[in-house]
Amino acid sequence: MPRIPPRLGPQTGTVVTLAIPGVAARFTGTRTGIRLDSAVEPGSVVGTHYDAMLAKVVAWAPDRAAAARLLAGALAGARIHGLTTNRDLLVATLRHPEFLDGTASTAFYTEHPPGELTAGIGLDPGLGGVVAAVADAAYGRRGVAALAPSGFRNIPVGFRTRTYAAGDHQVEVAYRFGRDGLDLERLPDGVSVLELVASVPDRVLLDIDGVRRAFGVTRFGEDDATVVVDSPEGSVTLRRVPRFVDPAAVAAPGSISAPMPGIVVRLGVAVGDRVVAGQPLLWLEAMKMEHPALAPTTGVVTALAVAVGDQVEQGATLAVVADDGDG
Repeated sequence: MPRIPPRLGPQTGTVVTLAIPGVAARFTGTRTGIRLDSAVEPGSVVGTHYDAMLAKVVAWAPDRAAAARLLAGALAGARIHGLTTNRDLLVATLRHPEFLDGTASTAFYTEHPPGELTAGIGLDPGLGGVVAAVADAAYGRRGVAALAPSGFRNIPVGFRTRTYAAGDHQVEVAYRFGRDGLDLERLPDGVSVLELVASVPDRVLLDIDGVRRAFGVTRFGEDDATVVVDSPEGSVTLRRVPRFVDPAAVAAPGSISAPMPGIVVRLGVAVGDRVVAGQPLLWLEAMKMEHPALAPTTGVVTALAVAVGDQVEQGATLAVVADDGDG
Protein backbone atom coordinates (compact mmCIF):
# COMPACT_ATOMS: atom_id res chain seq x y z
CA MET A 1 0.00 0.00 0.00
CA PRO A 2 1.60 3.32 -1.04
CA ARG A 3 1.96 6.02 1.58
CA ILE A 4 -0.36 8.93 0.97
CA PRO A 5 1.38 12.17 -0.05
CA PRO A 6 0.40 15.11 2.14
CA ARG A 7 -1.95 17.80 0.93
CA LEU A 8 0.21 20.88 1.31
CA GLY A 9 -2.37 23.59 0.75
CA PRO A 10 -4.13 25.49 3.55
CA GLN A 11 -7.08 23.87 5.24
CA THR A 12 -9.85 24.97 7.57
CA GLY A 13 -11.32 22.99 10.42
CA THR A 14 -11.11 22.38 14.16
CA VAL A 15 -7.87 21.57 15.97
CA VAL A 16 -8.54 18.30 17.81
CA THR A 17 -5.06 17.56 19.18
CA LEU A 18 -1.89 19.65 19.38
CA ALA A 19 0.82 17.90 21.37
CA ILE A 20 4.53 18.57 20.72
CA PRO A 21 6.92 16.35 22.71
CA GLY A 22 9.71 17.88 24.77
CA VAL A 23 8.32 21.42 25.02
CA ALA A 24 10.37 23.27 27.67
CA ALA A 25 8.95 26.78 27.20
CA ARG A 26 6.13 28.70 25.56
CA PHE A 27 6.63 32.17 24.05
CA THR A 28 9.79 32.71 26.13
CA GLY A 29 13.42 31.82 25.46
CA THR A 30 15.11 28.69 26.74
CA ARG A 31 18.80 27.76 26.75
CA THR A 32 18.15 24.34 25.31
CA GLY A 33 15.22 22.24 24.18
CA ILE A 34 11.94 23.00 22.40
CA ARG A 35 9.86 26.18 22.57
CA LEU A 36 6.28 26.31 21.32
CA ASP A 37 4.60 29.57 20.28
CA SER A 38 1.04 28.66 19.33
CA ALA A 39 -1.99 30.76 18.45
CA VAL A 40 -4.22 27.67 18.55
CA GLU A 41 -5.00 24.88 20.99
CA PRO A 42 -7.32 21.85 21.00
CA GLY A 43 -10.80 23.14 20.19
CA SER A 44 -9.61 26.16 18.17
CA VAL A 45 -11.44 26.66 14.88
CA VAL A 46 -9.35 27.66 11.87
CA GLY A 47 -11.54 29.58 9.45
CA THR A 48 -10.92 31.11 6.05
CA HIS A 49 -9.49 34.36 7.47
CA TYR A 50 -6.27 33.63 9.31
CA ASP A 51 -2.53 34.15 9.11
CA ALA A 52 -0.66 31.24 7.60
CA MET A 53 1.48 30.76 10.72
CA LEU A 54 -0.72 29.15 13.34
CA ALA A 55 2.09 27.83 15.51
CA LYS A 56 5.88 27.99 15.64
CA VAL A 57 8.21 25.37 17.06
CA VAL A 58 11.75 26.53 17.92
CA ALA A 59 14.71 24.34 18.91
CA TRP A 60 17.84 25.36 20.80
CA ALA A 61 20.98 23.19 20.87
CA PRO A 62 24.79 23.66 21.03
CA ASP A 63 25.10 23.73 17.23
CA ARG A 64 22.96 23.95 14.08
CA ALA A 65 23.05 20.25 13.26
CA ALA A 66 21.98 19.27 16.77
CA ALA A 67 19.18 21.86 16.72
CA ALA A 68 17.95 20.53 13.37
CA ARG A 69 17.91 16.96 14.71
CA LEU A 70 16.08 18.07 17.85
CA LEU A 71 13.49 20.02 15.89
CA ALA A 72 12.95 17.22 13.37
CA GLY A 73 12.44 14.71 16.19
CA ALA A 74 9.94 16.96 17.96
CA LEU A 75 7.91 17.48 14.78
CA ALA A 76 8.07 13.81 13.83
CA GLY A 77 6.71 12.85 17.25
CA ALA A 78 4.05 15.55 17.34
CA ARG A 79 0.37 14.65 17.49
CA ILE A 80 -1.56 17.17 15.39
CA HIS A 81 -5.11 16.11 14.57
CA GLY A 82 -8.06 17.75 12.85
CA LEU A 83 -6.13 19.66 10.18
CA THR A 84 -3.81 18.56 7.42
CA THR A 85 -0.39 20.13 7.96
CA ASN A 86 2.98 20.26 6.19
CA ARG A 87 4.68 18.56 9.17
CA ASP A 88 6.14 15.69 7.09
CA LEU A 89 7.59 18.14 4.57
CA LEU A 90 9.27 20.10 7.36
CA VAL A 91 10.75 16.92 8.87
CA ALA A 92 12.06 15.79 5.49
CA THR A 93 13.60 19.23 4.90
CA LEU A 94 15.27 19.37 8.31
CA ARG A 95 16.86 15.96 7.71
CA HIS A 96 18.00 16.63 4.13
CA PRO A 97 21.80 16.79 3.61
CA GLU A 98 21.61 20.10 1.74
CA PHE A 99 19.73 21.74 4.60
CA LEU A 100 22.08 20.29 7.20
CA ASP A 101 25.24 21.45 5.43
CA GLY A 102 23.79 24.88 4.66
CA THR A 103 23.80 24.64 0.86
CA ALA A 104 19.99 24.70 0.36
CA SER A 105 18.85 27.64 -1.76
CA THR A 106 15.53 29.25 -2.66
CA ALA A 107 15.29 26.66 -5.46
CA PHE A 108 15.32 23.79 -2.93
CA TYR A 109 11.69 22.75 -3.48
CA THR A 110 12.05 23.12 -7.24
CA GLU A 111 15.02 20.78 -7.22
CA HIS A 112 13.43 18.51 -4.60
CA PRO A 113 9.64 18.46 -5.15
CA PRO A 114 7.65 18.04 -1.90
CA GLY A 115 6.10 14.79 -3.14
CA GLU A 116 9.55 13.26 -3.58
CA LEU A 117 10.85 14.59 -0.27
CA THR A 118 7.98 13.10 1.70
CA ALA A 119 7.85 9.75 -0.14
CA GLY A 120 8.05 6.96 2.42
CA ILE A 121 7.45 9.27 5.38
CA GLY A 122 4.59 8.47 7.71
CA LEU A 123 2.96 5.26 8.86
CA ASP A 124 2.04 2.72 6.18
CA PRO A 125 -1.77 2.86 5.71
CA GLY A 126 -1.97 -0.95 5.65
CA LEU A 127 -0.41 -1.24 9.10
CA GLY A 128 -2.41 1.78 10.29
CA GLY A 129 -5.60 0.03 9.14
CA VAL A 130 -4.77 -3.04 11.23
CA VAL A 131 -4.17 -0.86 14.30
CA ALA A 132 -7.39 1.07 13.68
CA ALA A 133 -9.44 -2.12 13.26
CA VAL A 134 -8.07 -3.64 16.48
CA ALA A 135 -8.62 -0.40 18.40
CA ASP A 136 -12.12 0.01 16.96
CA ALA A 137 -12.92 -3.54 18.08
CA ALA A 138 -11.89 -2.55 21.62
CA TYR A 139 -13.81 0.73 21.28
CA GLY A 140 -16.99 -1.22 20.53
CA ARG A 141 -16.80 -3.45 23.60
CA ARG A 142 -19.08 -2.72 26.55
CA GLY A 143 -19.71 -4.31 29.94
CA VAL A 144 -18.98 -8.03 30.20
CA ALA A 145 -18.12 -8.06 26.51
CA ALA A 146 -15.01 -6.02 27.35
CA LEU A 147 -13.48 -9.16 28.90
CA ALA A 148 -13.04 -10.68 25.42
CA PRO A 149 -12.00 -9.15 22.09
CA SER A 150 -14.77 -8.12 19.73
CA GLY A 151 -15.63 -11.06 17.51
CA PHE A 152 -13.95 -13.62 19.81
CA ARG A 153 -14.99 -17.24 19.31
CA ASN A 154 -13.53 -20.43 20.78
CA ILE A 155 -14.17 -22.23 17.50
CA PRO A 156 -12.93 -21.26 14.01
CA VAL A 157 -15.06 -18.58 12.34
CA GLY A 158 -14.78 -16.39 9.28
CA PHE A 159 -12.94 -13.09 9.14
CA ARG A 160 -14.60 -9.80 10.02
CA THR A 161 -13.84 -6.94 7.63
CA ARG A 162 -13.34 -3.23 8.19
CA THR A 163 -12.57 -0.76 5.42
CA TYR A 164 -10.83 2.58 5.81
CA ALA A 165 -10.11 5.33 3.31
CA ALA A 166 -6.58 6.74 3.28
CA GLY A 167 -6.65 9.65 0.86
CA ASP A 168 -7.81 8.25 -2.47
CA HIS A 169 -6.92 4.68 -1.48
CA GLN A 170 -8.93 2.14 0.49
CA VAL A 171 -7.50 -0.18 3.13
CA GLU A 172 -9.45 -3.37 3.84
CA VAL A 173 -8.61 -5.29 7.01
CA ALA A 174 -9.93 -8.84 7.43
CA TYR A 175 -9.35 -10.07 10.99
CA ARG A 176 -10.62 -12.39 13.69
CA PHE A 177 -9.81 -13.21 17.32
CA GLY A 178 -9.44 -16.76 18.56
CA ARG A 179 -7.54 -18.86 21.05
CA ASP A 180 -4.23 -17.85 19.46
CA GLY A 181 -5.01 -14.14 19.52
CA LEU A 182 -5.30 -11.89 16.47
CA ASP A 183 -5.45 -13.57 13.07
CA LEU A 184 -5.21 -11.54 9.86
CA GLU A 185 -6.24 -12.78 6.45
CA ARG A 186 -3.43 -10.68 4.94
CA LEU A 187 -0.43 -9.12 6.68
CA PRO A 188 0.54 -5.50 5.93
CA ASP A 189 3.23 -5.01 3.30
CA GLY A 190 6.71 -5.67 4.61
CA VAL A 191 5.51 -7.54 7.71
CA SER A 192 6.27 -11.25 8.20
CA VAL A 193 5.00 -11.83 11.75
CA LEU A 194 2.47 -9.74 13.66
CA GLU A 195 1.13 -10.51 17.14
CA LEU A 196 -1.29 -8.49 19.24
CA VAL A 197 0.06 -7.82 22.76
CA ALA A 198 -2.67 -5.53 24.11
CA SER A 199 -5.39 -3.20 22.87
CA VAL A 200 -7.66 -0.54 24.32
CA PRO A 201 -9.66 2.05 22.34
CA ASP A 202 -6.84 4.62 22.28
CA ARG A 203 -3.72 2.44 22.34
CA VAL A 204 -2.53 -0.74 20.62
CA LEU A 205 0.64 -2.71 21.35
CA LEU A 206 1.93 -5.05 18.64
CA ASP A 207 4.94 -7.32 18.18
CA ILE A 208 6.01 -6.85 14.57
CA ASP A 209 8.78 -9.11 13.32
CA GLY A 210 10.11 -9.42 16.87
CA VAL A 211 9.98 -5.68 17.69
CA ARG A 212 7.36 -4.37 20.13
CA ARG A 213 5.70 -1.19 18.83
CA ALA A 214 3.14 1.08 20.47
CA PHE A 215 0.48 3.02 18.57
CA GLY A 216 -1.83 5.78 19.75
CA VAL A 217 -5.34 6.04 18.30
CA THR A 218 -7.51 9.17 18.20
CA ARG A 219 -11.07 9.43 16.83
CA PHE A 220 -13.05 12.52 15.98
CA GLY A 221 -15.60 13.90 13.55
CA GLU A 222 -19.13 12.72 12.88
CA ASP A 223 -19.66 9.27 14.42
CA ASP A 224 -15.92 9.28 15.28
CA ALA A 225 -15.37 8.17 11.69
CA THR A 226 -11.94 9.83 11.39
CA VAL A 227 -9.24 7.68 12.99
CA VAL A 228 -5.65 8.89 13.37
CA VAL A 229 -2.97 6.33 14.20
CA ASP A 230 0.26 7.76 15.65
CA SER A 231 3.57 6.01 16.18
CA PRO A 232 7.26 6.93 16.52
CA GLU A 233 7.58 6.09 12.81
CA GLY A 234 4.90 8.59 11.83
CA SER A 235 1.14 8.81 11.60
CA VAL A 236 -1.68 8.15 9.17
CA THR A 237 -5.20 9.57 9.02
CA LEU A 238 -7.95 7.14 8.05
CA ARG A 239 -11.67 7.51 7.51
CA ARG A 240 -13.88 4.59 8.45
CA VAL A 241 -15.96 3.53 5.44
CA PRO A 242 -19.51 2.56 6.46
CA ARG A 243 -20.68 -0.91 5.49
CA PHE A 244 -23.93 0.48 4.12
CA VAL A 245 -24.02 3.84 2.33
CA ASP A 246 -27.13 5.99 1.93
CA PRO A 247 -27.58 6.31 -1.86
CA ALA A 248 -28.70 9.91 -1.39
CA ALA A 249 -25.29 10.72 0.14
CA VAL A 250 -23.32 9.46 -2.86
CA ALA A 251 -22.04 12.22 -5.12
CA ALA A 252 -23.02 12.09 -8.77
CA PRO A 253 -20.30 10.69 -11.06
CA GLY A 254 -18.10 13.48 -12.38
CA SER A 255 -19.02 15.93 -9.61
CA ILE A 256 -16.43 18.37 -8.27
CA SER A 257 -16.62 19.34 -4.60
CA ALA A 258 -15.12 22.34 -2.84
CA PRO A 259 -11.91 21.25 -1.07
CA MET A 260 -12.31 24.05 1.47
CA PRO A 261 -14.67 26.94 2.28
CA GLY A 262 -14.17 29.87 -0.06
CA ILE A 263 -15.59 32.42 -2.48
CA VAL A 264 -16.05 31.73 -6.18
CA VAL A 265 -13.99 34.41 -7.92
CA ARG A 266 -13.92 33.19 -11.53
CA LEU A 267 -15.75 30.80 -13.84
CA GLY A 268 -13.94 29.25 -16.76
CA VAL A 269 -16.81 27.29 -18.32
CA ALA A 270 -20.55 27.24 -18.83
CA VAL A 271 -23.09 24.43 -18.90
CA GLY A 272 -22.76 22.57 -22.19
CA ASP A 273 -19.05 23.28 -22.67
CA ARG A 274 -16.80 20.36 -23.51
CA VAL A 275 -13.73 20.11 -21.26
CA VAL A 276 -10.70 17.87 -20.92
CA ALA A 277 -9.51 16.14 -17.76
CA GLY A 278 -7.50 18.52 -15.59
CA GLN A 279 -8.93 21.69 -17.16
CA PRO A 280 -9.77 24.44 -14.62
CA LEU A 281 -13.53 24.95 -14.41
CA LEU A 282 -13.61 27.69 -11.79
CA TRP A 283 -11.48 29.28 -9.09
CA LEU A 284 -12.09 29.61 -5.34
CA GLU A 285 -10.45 32.24 -3.17
CA ALA A 286 -9.58 30.95 0.28
CA MET A 287 -6.94 32.00 2.76
CA LYS A 288 -5.41 34.64 0.48
CA MET A 289 -4.92 32.14 -2.36
CA GLU A 290 -6.80 31.13 -5.51
CA HIS A 291 -7.52 27.42 -5.90
CA PRO A 292 -8.65 25.99 -9.27
CA ALA A 293 -11.34 23.31 -9.41
CA LEU A 294 -10.25 20.87 -12.12
CA ALA A 295 -12.33 18.67 -14.39
CA PRO A 296 -12.08 15.06 -13.14
CA THR A 297 -12.62 13.63 -16.62
CA THR A 298 -12.98 14.61 -20.26
CA GLY A 299 -16.60 15.30 -21.11
CA VAL A 300 -19.38 17.88 -21.04
CA VAL A 301 -20.29 20.25 -18.20
CA THR A 302 -23.83 19.21 -17.28
CA ALA A 303 -24.24 21.30 -14.13
CA LEU A 304 -22.69 24.44 -12.68
CA ALA A 305 -24.01 24.95 -9.16
CA VAL A 306 -22.29 28.26 -8.34
CA ALA A 307 -21.83 31.79 -9.61
CA VAL A 308 -19.11 34.40 -9.12
CA GLY A 309 -19.33 35.82 -5.61
CA ASP A 310 -20.93 32.74 -4.05
CA GLN A 311 -19.58 31.64 -0.66
CA VAL A 312 -19.34 27.84 -0.57
CA GLU A 313 -18.69 25.41 2.25
CA GLN A 314 -16.18 22.61 2.17
CA GLY A 315 -17.64 19.60 0.36
CA ALA A 316 -20.26 21.60 -1.54
CA THR A 317 -20.84 20.45 -5.14
CA LEU A 318 -19.46 23.00 -7.59
CA ALA A 319 -20.00 21.40 -10.98
CA VAL A 320 -20.65 18.09 -12.73
CA VAL A 321 -18.82 16.81 -15.80
CA ALA A 322 -20.37 13.88 -17.68
CA ASP A 323 -17.82 11.55 -19.27
CA ASP A 324 -18.60 11.41 -23.00
CA GLY A 325 -16.34 8.44 -23.64
CA ASP A 326 -13.99 10.38 -25.91
CA GLY A 327 -11.34 11.11 -23.27
